[in-house]
Amino acid sequence: MSYNIGSFNLHNLGLSALSNNNSRDLSKIATIIRDESFDVVALQEIRSDGKAFHLEKEGFKKNILQELGPDWTFNYADTESLDARNECYAFLWNNKRLMLSKKKEDNTGGDSFPDLCRIKKDKLRRHPYYIRLSPVRGPFIELRLICIHTSFTDKNQLRQELEILLREIYPSIEDRRYGNNRPAYTILLGDYNACLWRSWNTMNDNPVFLNYDDQKNDLIIEGNKRIKTIQDQRTTLKQVFEDEEQRGYSHDYD
Repeated sequence: MSYNIGSFNLHNLGLSALSNNNSRDLSKIATIIRDESFDVVALQEIRSDGKAFHLEKEGFKKNILQELGPDWTFNYADTESLDARNECYAFLWNNKRLMLSKKKEDNTGGDSFPDLCRIKKDKLRRHPYYIRLSPVRGPFIELRLICIHTSFTDKNQLRQELEILLREIYPSIEDRRYGNNRPAYTILLGDYNACLWRSWNTMNDNPVFLNYDDQKNDLIIEGNKRIKTIQDQRTTLKQVFEDEEQRGYSHDYD
C-alpha cells in the first residue's frame, strides 16, 4: 500500500475563517485534501485552538472536518512559541487508512497521542509537533511525522533551529526502536523558511547546510547518516499571480 502525506502552512487560519464574511474558502481546503488523496496532512499557522477545524456554531461556515466528512480526525497543539505568535500545529488524518500507534509496539498501553518535542526547548522559537501513525489494515510499518515551522526574521536563529532539527530531533525520533522492531519511516514536514539546497544571499552566499549532496539530494548530518530531501521546487504561493512559468509560486520553503 502507498500513503500520500501533505503539509500546508495555512497562514493564520483562525476563528475568523468560519465567518461568512471571511474570504477563506474552507471548502476549497477540504477539496484539495480529498482530490489529492492525502491520508495525513501536517498543518502550520493554525490559530484559535484549531476552531476552523472543529467548531460547530449556528451562523458560521462548516468547519473543515465537516467539509471532509466522518472519516477524518484532527489533533492540534500550541507550539509553545517564544515569539508571541500564538500559533498552533495540527495533524489531520483519514482514520479509515491510518490510526494512532500504541504506546507499546505490542499494541498495548493505549494510543500514542501527538506531542510536542522539547529537546533544547530554549533554543527553538516553536517546538516541533510529532505524531506516530500505523496503517489500519497493514502493512506492518509506522509513520513518524514531525511538523515544524522555523524562525523567519532572524537568520542566525533559523540556521540554529535547522541544525537542531536535523542533527538532534530528527535522529532521536528516527532511531528509536520499540519491542518488535516495526519498520518506521520518519519524515520532517513543514515550513523551513529556507532553501536547503542552494546559496542564499541572506546567508552570506552560503547554503544553509554546507554538507548537502546535490548529486543525491541528501543532507549529510553525521558521518554517513543522510536525510533524503525532495525540496526541489517552489511551493509558497505568491500574493499576486504574475509568472506563468513559475505557476504562481515564489519560494521553495516548504
